[in-house]
Amino acid sequence: MGGWIFAQGREAEQTLGDVVTAGAIQIALTGADGIFAVGELLFISEADGSEVEFLGGVTAVSPTAVDFALALLKSKDSGAKLWRPISSFATGGDAVRPSKRETRSGVAVERSLGGVSYAIRTAVATKTMDWSLEELTPESEANLTDWLDQTAQGGLVALTLVAPSRALDAVRLHGPGTTQTLRAGGRASLSLSLLIEEEGGYR
Repeated sequence: MGGWIFAQGREAEQTLGDVVTAGAIQIALTGADGIFAVGELLFISEADGSEVEFLGGVTAVSPTAVDFALALLKSKDSGAKLWRPISSFATGGDAVRPSKRETRSGVAVERSLGGVSYAIRTAVATKTMDWSLEELTPESEANLTDWLDQTAQGGLVALTLVAPSRALDAVRLHGPGTTQTLRAGGRASLSLSLLIEEEGGYR
């Protein structure tokens, strides 16, 4: 499952009784066929919400197990959490690496009348990402924009951005909003300014 994926929220969250070892593409789960369905996206974390991983889509379910597309990267202890997002959107198009990540310390350096420099914290430290997607059809661009409008609500609701590498960022729309450009041949590009709330986090 290539490309970038946006996800938001948790539902059908399950607490796992057994250790799940790295490399697994199946998790034992009683009644899995009544909880998850083929094609749904899966995420897993430790019991405390740390070490979140994207497992791709469900490939099979049975009364005793759920299978998924992407092998677990790091073993999870007993009590781990497994869930599907309430809402998700696979972006399609050409995935472009984020063009810019910027960290702002929130510290300003001032100089006194006597020439002495001193630092003061004027804001909370923040990390931002300028994210873009190329070679979209106008229809797919419109669908993604509509999904973001309904789900992110202009930045009021945080999202999870999953990279093609499976890296996760908990993000929030930030700045002036989306920028859409139509190119010759009817292709479109979309750019977003995102505030990174937690690298590796899930919202």
